[in-house]
Amino acid sequence: MPPTATAPPLPTAVAGEHSILQVIQGEWTAAQAYDVEGEKEWTSGTLTIEGSAYTFTPDRQVTGSSVEGNLDFLFDVPEGELTLEYPYGVTPDDAVEGFAPGDVVATCVFRANAETLGVFHIRVEDADSLHFTDPSGEVGLWSITKPLEADSSP
Repeated sequence: MPPTATAPPLPTAVAGEHSILQVIQGEWTAAQAYDVEGEKEWTSGTLTIEGSAYTFTPDRQVTGSSVEGNLDFLFDVPEGELTLEYPYGVTPDDAVEGFAPGDVVATCVFRANAETLGVFHIRVEDADSLHFTDPSGEVGLWSITKPLEADSSP
């Protein structure tokens, strides 16, 4: 039988490192500015990503209208599905610590009832956190962030 070629193993997270998929899962802090009686107020909540589903729990009831509306869908449809798409050459098992600030590690597409609600890039903000950004590069009065937790292994 002729020898077969096998692809070399892809780099994966090792002790002291966190895989991209591992850090995307769990709780994120989401916040958006609202116009309440002419004053700008921030409303925040917890976005939880588990597998291919999301849930959002606001810290308080929203009053007024959002200033830009990027995260309105979370308040309107607080649970649904999501898909994660990875840039060329990036795998879910890659260690997030191997990426530089500003690098996109995934694209997150939020859906409910087969309708796309929002599309965001997930970027490395710094050595200690990730954040969602608008694929157009626009910066707005909203944020979704998650600190990278220190490795608790001995």
